[in-house]
Amino acid sequence: MKQRPVLILCMGVLLVTVVIACQRRMEILKRHRHLAGNQKIYKNVFLEGTVCAIEKTDRGTKLCIKGRCKGRALEKEDRDHFAKFIVFFRQKNCPISQKATGKGSDLPAQTSHFTAGRTISEQSAQALLFTSSIFKKGNKQNKKPESVYLGNRVRVKGDFWHFRVARNRGNFDEYLYYKSRGFGGTLLGKELTVTGTEKWELQGRLLQWKQAWKDRLLFRMGKRYGGVMAGVLLGEKREIPEEIKELFQMAGIGHILVISGLHISFLGWAVYQMGRRVTGSFLAGGVAGWICLGIYVLMTGVTVSSLRAVLFFGFRTGAEVSGRAWDKDITFWVSAAILLGTRPEALFDVGFLLSFGTIFSLWKVAPLLFPKKRSYDIPGRLWRGICSGAAICLTLLPLLCWHFFEYSFWSILWNLLVVPLASLLLLAGFLGSLLDMAGGGGGCFALCKGILYVYEKGSGWLGRLPWGHMVIGQPEPWKVAGYYVLVAAGLFLLKKAAGSGTLKGKRKDPRRKIALVSILAGMSLLLWKPERGGNLQIFVLDIGQGDCTFIRGEKGGTYLIDGGSTDVKKVGKYRIRPFLKSQGITKLDYVLISHGDMDHNNGVEELLQDEKGGIRVEKLVLPPENYWEERLARLAQTAKLAGVPVYTINQGDEIREGKLRMTCLFPTKEERGIQKGNEASMVLEIRYGDFEMLLTGDLEKEGEKIFLKEIGRRYQKEGIEVLKVAHHGSRFSTSREFLNSVHPRYAVISAGVSGRYGHPHKEVLKRLRQKGSRILQTSKTGEVFILVEEETMHIGSRWQPLK
Repeated sequence: MKQRPVLILCMGVLLVTVVIACQRRMEILKRHRHLAGNQKIYKNVFLEGTVCAIEKTDRGTKLCIKGRCKGRALEKEDRDHFAKFIVFFRQKNCPISQKATGKGSDLPAQTSHFTAGRTISEQSAQALLFTSSIFKKGNKQNKKPESVYLGNRVRVKGDFWHFRVARNRGNFDEYLYYKSRGFGGTLLGKELTVTGTEKWELQGRLLQWKQAWKDRLLFRMGKRYGGVMAGVLLGEKREIPEEIKELFQMAGIGHILVISGLHISFLGWAVYQMGRRVTGSFLAGGVAGWICLGIYVLMTGVTVSSLRAVLFFGFRTGAEVSGRAWDKDITFWVSAAILLGTRPEALFDVGFLLSFGTIFSLWKVAPLLFPKKRSYDIPGRLWRGICSGAAICLTLLPLLCWHFFEYSFWSILWNLLVVPLASLLLLAGFLGSLLDMAGGGGGCFALCKGILYVYEKGSGWLGRLPWGHMVIGQPEPWKVAGYYVLVAAGLFLLKKAAGSGTLKGKRKDPRRKIALVSILAGMSLLLWKPERGGNLQIFVLDIGQGDCTFIRGEKGGTYLIDGGSTDVKKVGKYRIRPFLKSQGITKLDYVLISHGDMDHNNGVEELLQDEKGGIRVEKLVLPPENYWEERLARLAQTAKLAGVPVYTINQGDEIREGKLRMTCLFPTKEERGIQKGNEASMVLEIRYGDFEMLLTGDLEKEGEKIFLKEIGRRYQKEGIEVLKVAHHGSRFSTSREFLNSVHPRYAVISAGVSGRYGHPHKEVLKRLRQKGSRILQTSKTGEVFILVEEETMHIGSRWQPLK
């Protein structure tokens, strides 16, 4: 009864923070929609604030500055808004001396996420040395090269822009991610003036320790496993090899690679118990544990999961120090209220949801799945572990599907071995690091290597089993809601059944069977994929300066036409593959490449080379071999090495699926004076009932003229519904004669935002408007979606409803 007022107060605080969080989320989403088609750069903006993070890359230097932006060019919402900002200085304007960094030009040029009060960086010193060229002229104090320290007050002049929004379904939304963490935008710095010389001495010293610790791990364990241990112990995610990171995530054990409650509880509890035994005092042990955790969290980074673990540790040790019983409910809800009260936006942070969801499942859901009387013998403990994994799965499955689109069925059993070994891994890592100071620790590091080897090989083996890697796709919101309603009803019945009769009576209680049916019904609803029929889906993806069109037929056939970009790095990994997984796609029946330009096929090449990426290509279709360029020949060879059959398609060849007809109209097999490349681009006609669409690749000049002769008056009567405009809207394609022959109602242009080629050109836009075509540009609207049902066509974009 004494606890009830505290719980009521916590619930009240949580309710208020949820309302505030939802209100702020609505404001962010409104702004998100506005910025989707307005990726504007604001010139000569001033930022005044405190340096709270520094990072060196090969291309230049990043600072994280907490302060306010000022400038007449800024919009009202950005002016004088207090937030954290990422400021980037290019290498030529902002070189870093070898003395300051300790590493120089050998540092990797990878990006990472900043957190206030810490530095995710490679340098071993706390200062960053700038040349005087970036300091404001006329400042007598800055005639010589200056050092910028953590904690310095600075004034930066530069160009401001917002974080990128997700351009396609399933893509990472940089804007929402950083906004939920209190960031306001990015600046390209031009001038920097130090206005205050205060320093964060503690953070600087911790940074040096962290760098030295990481260097020793890499030296003693090698770059591969040493990088993993640097990620596990120090939060240095950038050091973890990308293939290991993806492998662990697919196997459902990616949680061991981040600083989480396991690390905090392990380290804090070890120091607390040691302090108690040495001093004989609960208070001394608690103080030692709190100080150790505070230093460790400051050094590795303040994250939601680490803060949650620190709060939990504080409540538990505080209860023991004060001689009170530790109450889990109070700990859970008060910690949630504190975190959301200080940062309401964390409610929509996947880290917050996964961290608290895991604890909720272990404390509230798991006890309902196994009888406590069987939990102390060996079979009982094994069963308890399985039920704990099942409880986490039941609680977090919709979240994992929503954010990551995939799940490993065997992860429940795999974590039974991984989690206990993770404690041993942490113990060996911490102990080996301590012994390394005295020249020892070799045995501990060897044990760490052995455990990581087991993780790696075991995850790879499980991924090859049936259901070892299930791409589920992003479920609809109504499915998520229905899932939680059915699972909650099942758990409620289990709780009622647990409170009645003897253990034998509980097992025979019919409510347990009904609960099981309810839970299975919820999982079936979430994973259910209805049979498709009667419609055609076409997605023109926004992949920057490039082309990629995905088509899903009425019977579920999957087709990818082109896939490449010149201004988006690793476009296959970061744009195409996430989109496909969000749609639940694991294989592409046909991949058709129009011609050999890199901006049409380098993403497809990534998919072919990445066998473990989860997307399998069944057939690669290319133009006639006499039009192949060197890059197309290399792509064909890559496909053959990957075991993918290569076909060529000629004029008049068709791919059929129900009412869908995909016909090659150009080029002909016989050469007619057409040069390889753009002029010989493959042209495809997509026909579904009365719907017609043309995909024209980069067709231009002589190729377009010959194509017009080939089709004659094919579309003169009614025209086509949609034209995928050739060559990203180049002035050398889509002539008036071409438009007069095809009469498109809608024109879709795939081009990059502010690309160096200036696509789409004004002449093409003018010709399309004069023809009466409605224009959709991926650079302004993001992904374009076309849905064809019976005799009706709907067209829209990522931020515009279907019409």
